[in-house]
Formats: sequence, structure tokens, C-alpha cells
Amino acid sequence: VKVLLETIFEFPEIQFSVKLRLGWDSPEEAQALLPFLNGLPLTHLTLHPRIGTQQYKGKTDLSAFSRFYDSCTLPLFYNGDIRTLPDIRSLTGRFPRLKGIMIGRGLLSSPWLATEYISDTPLTAQEKIEKLSAFHALLLAGYSSRLEGGEHQVLDKMKTLWDYLLPDAEKRLRKKILKSSRLVDYQEAVRNLIYDTSITAGQ
Repeated sequence: VKVLLETIFEFPEIQFSVKLRLGWDSPEEAQALLPFLNGLPLTHLTLHPRIGTQQYKGKTDLSAFSRFYDSCTLPLFYNGDIRTLPDIRSLTGRFPRLKGIMIGRGLLSSPWLATEYISDTPLTAQEKIEKLSAFHALLLAGYSSRLEGGEHQVLDKMKTLWDYLLPDAEKRLRKKILKSSRLVDYQEAVRNLIYDTSITAGQ
């Protein structure tokens, strides 16, 4: 790893950042590497506080993240299991020197989360529906304009979104989306799910 990262010095005209986990087998692996990372000309580091063997299972290790945070001299971003505005507030309160937060699956499951963070105000159920509808419409239009395989290819792409989006939605409504074989049926099923306000009211 060190040999690879040392090549950064050969390209001073390029900006580099590093995203890493706590390690592969042990949370101490990233900690051991940190003195070396601190000496690199990186714009920032992003740390996901799990080990590689966990994949996305189990809990994030905030104690290990805290140790890394205390010793890190580079701008540091947090990534991992951020699903709600209180999650963000908790992290920024506990780690005030963070330069940012990276959100992946949490933003796919709750597309309004970034808006809530910027405004520092939870959205109403109706506002969430509007944000979700706009997000879904933009994504569908983008796939429809770029993919050349017809509506079945668009459907295949759109259905992958539902691996993450609104995980607590009613199973019956999600099943209709995933079983849709025509775009018109898919769109109707999505409308039925989105406007089932119970799915957004509690998030």
C-alpha cells in the first residue's frame, strides 16, 4: 500500500484523496498506517469505521474512528450508516473537526436527507414525497434518454434503486414495483408507494 501511495509524490499537479476502512481483519490496521498517511499531500481522508471482512454488516466502530480522528492531521470525512438528520448531528457534535460527511446508502434510501442537512430542519411528510417524486422522475428521465435497450433496460436499472430506497415501505407495494414488466405498470406502482404517506411520515 505504501509503495502505491508514494507515487502521489510523482504527480504534484494532481490532487489526491484516500477513502479507507479501519482495516481488513483488524481495526488497528488503519491506525498503524495513519502516520504514513499524515505525511502524504492529500486533500482529505475519508474513513468508514468497519473492517473489510464485515462488508456492510454489523455496527460501525465509533471508538476506533475516534482514535483515528484524534491522531489524523489531514482533513477527515466520515462515512458509514448515516440514515437520518439526527445521525448527522450526533456525528458532527461528537467529532467537531470533521471536514465533511459522505453519505451513500442513506441518501439512496432517503433522498431528502441532504436537503434536511443543509437546512438543518426535518422535512414534513409532504415535502419528503415531493423530493422523492422529483428525484425519481429525474433518474427515470436520465436513464430513458441514455439507455438504448428499450424500456426493459430502463426498468432493470430503475428496479435496482429499490434495493435501498424506502426500505421500510409496505412489502406488498414494493413487490408490485419489482414485478412490473412494463414501464407504465412500474410508474403506477411507484406512484402508489410514494403516495402511501405512512412510508415517509416516520422517517
